[in-house]
Amino acid sequence: MPDHLVLLAQGVDSASVLIQYSAVGVLAIASMGIARVLFKRLEEASKQERAQFEKTLDLEREARKRAEDELRTLNASIRDQYVPALERATGVIAQTLRASRRDDHDDAAR
Repeated sequence: MPDHLVLLAQGVDSASVLIQYSAVGVLAIASMGIARVLFKRLEEASKQERAQFEKTLDLEREARKRAEDELRTLNASIRDQYVPALERATGVIAQTLRASRRDDHDDAAR
C-alpha cells in the first residue's frame, strides 16, 4: 500500500499527505479551498434566492387576499343593488307585456 494511503488510513491530516507531492499537493489543496469558497457562495446565493422567493410569495398572497376582498365587496354590491333592480325591471317588463296583450286582445275584440 502506498505511503500516503497508509497515512490517510491512520488519520493523518490530508493536507500533510498532499504536501508530500509538493506542487501537485499545493494545487490540490488550493482546488479544495476554491471549491469550498464556491460552494459557500452558491449556498449563500441559494439562501438569497429563497428569501426573494418567499418575499415574492408573500406579495402574491397579499395581492390575492386584496382581490378576494374586492370580489366579496363586488358580490355584495351585486346582491344588494343589481339583483333587486333587475327584479323590479323584470316586473315592469312583465306588466308592460300583459298590458300590451290586453290592448291587443281588446283591439281584436272590437
